Amino acid sequence: MRNVTRLLLISSVSALLSVGCFSDDDDQPEATEEPTVTAEPTSTATFVPGGESGAFLVRTDAWDVGGAIPVQYTCDGDNLIPPLSFVDIPDGAETLALIVNDPSAGDGGFVHWAVWNLPLDDIEEGQVPAGAVEGQNGSGENGYTGPCPPAQHTYFFYAYALDRALDLPAGSTIDDLEDEIEDHALAQSEYIGTYERP
Repeated sequence: MRNVTRLLLISSVSALLSVGCFSDDDDQPEATEEPTVTAEPTSTATFVPGGESGAFLVRTDAWDVGGAIPVQYTCDGDNLIPPLSFVDIPDGAETLALIVNDPSAGDGGFVHWAVWNLPLDDIEEGQVPAGAVEGQNGSGENGYTGPCPPAQHTYFFYAYALDRALDLPAGSTIDDLEDEIEDHALAQSEYIGTYERP
């Protein structure tokens, strides 16, 4: 993950030291378990270079900030996209982007969802909003893939308010998306959840 996501990560986490985040699935690297240091729960707006910070927030009613992600949004359930809402979207924003990442997974983290050109509206459970474009997740496939860790891990839902729709095709990489976010973000926020498999 590059600078745009690291800005949020540094602002909320000073010690997230566990390694490995994947299931035993063949398409995910073998993980080793180490004790997890849990990040302090946050739902914050953070400054964006060239942009502004305010009350812009990403939220969900499915779990409390920093709490356990319900099983239906994970590999142990229906692997559904969780419902998300966006509060106080800044003036001038035309679209939203979202990156769901586990930074403690493997080398550089594991992307569970990268999606952009989201309308300025809520995301309903299990639904990709009309007009939204999905990129590659950490398994190399397009779309959402839920948490599937070998031990309790922490998941960051990074939201970005953008000044325009992005000219990125479906299947673009997280690096491509972050390059565009750096150029067009007006504000950003995050929401945190944890998951430990049964």
